[in-house]
Amino acid sequence: MTIYAFIANEGNGLTNGTVSVIETTSLSVVATITVGKSATSVVPIPYGTKAYVSNYSDGTVSVIDAASLNVKATISVGTNPESIALTPDYSKAFISNNGGGTVSVINTWTDSVVATITVGTNPSGLAISPDGKTLYVGNSASNSISVIDIASLSVTSTVTTGVGTDPFAVAVSPDGTTLYIVNTSAGKVSIINTSTLSPVTGSPVTVGTSPAGVAVTPDGTKVFVTNEGSNSISIINTGTLAVTNSTSGIGNSPYGVAITPDGSEAWVVNSSSGSVSVVSTTSPYGAKTGSAVTVGTSPPVTAFSSNL
Repeated sequence: MTIYAFIANEGNGLTNGTVSVIETTSLSVVATITVGKSATSVVPIPYGTKAYVSNYSDGTVSVIDAASLNVKATISVGTNPESIALTPDYSKAFISNNGGGTVSVINTWTDSVVATITVGTNPSGLAISPDGKTLYVGNSASNSISVIDIASLSVTSTVTTGVGTDPFAVAVSPDGTTLYIVNTSAGKVSIINTSTLSPVTGSPVTVGTSPAGVAVTPDGTKVFVTNEGSNSISIINTGTLAVTNSTSGIGNSPYGVAITPDGSEAWVVNSSSGSVSVVSTTSPYGAKTGSAVTVGTSPPVTAFSSNL
């Protein structure tokens, strides 16, 4: 099975952004797709159907047809759409509207907005529980997490205790029991028990300067955090909460991070370098030789799909 990486390239905000598509075995860019202005996030539906791209400056989401690798639809959402999250059944896409304090809900069958949910100030990171029942929203200016029931599309809780300053990115453990919250201004990761919505013992964990992205390995044993301000990654051992820092092969301003489906690699997007570093998920966490892939201007995030 061929795995492809989709990289959103924000550009300069004045002209249209792009999406780079990389074949992950050869590390070759097989396509570059023009989307809207300031492409900040991309999430493909697996098995080669389509991908959704948030265009921050346009207030839109581009829908890419995976067969033709062309934009087949453009959906208007809220102000400054930033992150995208898909439900496990791929029936809904959630978009955080950073400038509007809302989350847009897209029906992926019709590619239309079916609901808009009010959350906190400057919502950014999104994460959905593995059972598809709960959406977590990081409200970076409210220092809070909005907890949304996906069945009713309503906010059921707003968590502030133990969240930290500037909760920018979020990720859920594979078993759904733990929420990891990147606090960009504080240089820390808060860890919340999803049953009690309270911090676990040992939280928060100190990482690098201006952490921006977070991803959990499929086995749940490690959390990878990109530190934009220190050009490094931090790897958190989820059992001990011990932190290992690495700069090996990391470019300038590492921002987004995603783990390959088999859990063997962490793909780190270097925003200022316009590149992607492919890092081993086993110690000593160095970038693989020859793995720096040049993409577009100011890439913030990456995601994976299979069989285009």
